[in-house]
Amino acid sequence: MIICPLSDLVSRIKTGNAAGRMTVNVIRSKKNIQVLKILVKEGFISSFKYVDDRHHGLTGGTINVKLRRLIDEPCIKNIKMGSTPGLIEHANIKCLKEYKFGIGITILSTSRGFMTLEQARKLNIGGIVILRCY
Repeated sequence: MIICPLSDLVSRIKTGNAAGRMTVNVIRSKKNIQVLKILVKEGFISSFKYVDDRHHGLTGGTINVKLRRLIDEPCIKNIKMGSTPGLIEHANIKCLKEYKFGIGITILSTSRGFMTLEQARKLNIGGIVILRCY
């Protein structure tokens, strides 16, 4: 049983990039879908699609994520969790800085849903740091 689907998503993307894979399968959850939508919009992954595995006995199904590569190099150089189930990183919008000098993104969980640091600055709201990616 997986405690945190987001940390599983991060580890599968890291492992897939290290192994040179073009696609990885991750567990389907609402949080994973929201994070994947942001990663597609920001250009870190190519696309994702839902795979219905209910006939195999899995209740939630999986998501097939197509990783983006540029000239045999993965677009995601590093992806890491900001908050874990044991350590939650709350962030005031004034305290947060850009990740990797603006090359990377920081995804926050705010009262208005998941969004990037740039979007949160426009709305002037803070939240919980979910992950950082460059």
